[in-house]
Amino acid sequence: MACFRTLYLSGCLVLVVLLTEGLVSAAHGEAKRPTRFDKMDFAERKAVLEQTHREESLLPGRLLKLSKAFLNTPYVLSPLGEAKGVDPDPRFRVDAFDCTTFVETAIVLAYRSDWSKAADLLDHLRYNHDKIDFNHRRHLITADWIPKLQEEGVLSDITAQIAGKSTRKVKLNLSKNRWRKRRIARSLDVPEQQIPFGIYSLPIIPLQALSKKAKQIPSGTLVNIVRLPSRFSPVIVTHQGLFFRDDKGRQFVRHASPVAKRVIDEPLSNMIRRYRKPRKWGVAGINIQAINSLEYLEELTDAQTQR
Repeated sequence: MACFRTLYLSGCLVLVVLLTEGLVSAAHGEAKRPTRFDKMDFAERKAVLEQTHREESLLPGRLLKLSKAFLNTPYVLSPLGEAKGVDPDPRFRVDAFDCTTFVETAIVLAYRSDWSKAADLLDHLRYNHDKIDFNHRRHLITADWIPKLQEEGVLSDITAQIAGKSTRKVKLNLSKNRWRKRRIARSLDVPEQQIPFGIYSLPIIPLQALSKKAKQIPSGTLVNIVRLPSRFSPVIVTHQGLFFRDDKGRQFVRHASPVAKRVIDEPLSNMIRRYRKPRKWGVAGINIQAINSLEYLEELTDAQTQR
């Protein structure tokens, strides 16, 4: 049984998809090698990961190159689980993503040069107290996933630095009453004592200001789509992706699209146009999180593995 993931709710209508060349190119006269991680054998994946870490000293560069090997990988809602129990889906895979598992997997590969240890770090990002069970998974992006990764130093909110005076805040009051009356995430069966009740606030760049502020967004950052609060929803973040700027200055979001049914590159300008269209559940704006380069995470997960 697959668990509920709140992030399928964005309802993306993808109008433009950029199909880019693969990460691994074939030498002249040789058969073309796979360009997607899920089409490579373990030795090929390992070689690509190690080569990228040698060539790219900065995290944004590694994120850009490594996540490119996920382009066109199929979209599957909640493709990861605990490999047993309530959600027997695998704990690590590269053949299917939803928007959050795409972001998580790209981050751990950009952090680690050793493919065989990437799953350990992925577990650390996805679970509270490193307890690998359904109830301790960070299901709620707004109230659990983002705050915990900020506390651990993986993410830093840079929205206000970019937006300046255009910054607005969207608040979510995750009360017991809201949780019990929710229509969104109704199938998420987690004990109430595991729900992080409280008031959460996210700064946003309003959609109408985003075009002017886009040049200030650093490449290799996390983009969160923030909705207007709804009394029927325990979340306000409903979609995630990675923002990049290539060497030609093109700005795009790489994300696992539930409508395109695969990982795509979408021009930021197109994403802005889509989300500005009238919809039942309005989009308030975009939240930007820097993904920090943290070498201590490797030491942390190494220590946990040895215990």
